Amino acid sequence: MERDYPRYQTTYRAGIRSFIVVSLVSSGTVIGSLGLLSVRPSAYSKEHLRLAEQVGLQISGAVANSRLLLEHLDAEKALRRSEARYRTLI
Repeated sequence: MERDYPRYQTTYRAGIRSFIVVSLVSSGTVIGSLGLLSVRPSAYSKEHLRLAEQVGLQISGAVANSRLLLEHLDAEKALRRSEARYRTLI
């Protein structure tokens, strides 16, 4: 294991024997990943993978919406500052 997959040495030593990782994608950009780990060998089926992918899509949507809200709030704050500066000029 360690020789064939050196990247997973720490995970293997921790007792993990199965895992699924799905990318979280928003507007064509990977924004994160969702990982499921198990100490049981062959713990996950194709159905588990399908479910993880669906959950990943939901998480990606929630993250994208949160980012949009933060951008909106930042824009509102910048607009208020700009309006306040404008008022001092008049």
